[in-house]
Amino acid sequence: AGEITARIRISLLGAFPLWTGALCVINMMSFYLKNSTMMSFAFVGMFMAASLLMVLLGSYVSPFFFAVRDWMIMPQFDALQNAERITGPILAKCYIVGLGYAAVSTAAGLLLFHSREIK
Repeated sequence: AGEITARIRISLLGAFPLWTGALCVINMMSFYLKNSTMMSFAFVGMFMAASLLMVLLGSYVSPFFFAVRDWMIMPQFDALQNAERITGPILAKCYIVGLGYAAVSTAAGLLLFHSREIK
């Protein structure tokens, strides 16, 4: 039982920044997409379908798209789930990706929010 608990703790440690980054993205999107259905589809498309699209583009167009996919959020969750042992480099990449998404979406939200008119 101790091994399972340790695995859950270390997985949560890597998943937390990824969740934070995804929440920052959806928060930014909620300011610009007023229709909640459109926002939901855009969010799912951005995180689920975009990863699959990068695999297809990497297979048929250019291997560069595999490198782009490696820096998306969903493949990091896959790495946490499929790793035999979660090591420091895996956790570091989760933090870099998650906090990077958080920083970029926050900056984009602030820049775009300033240009909106408050009614």
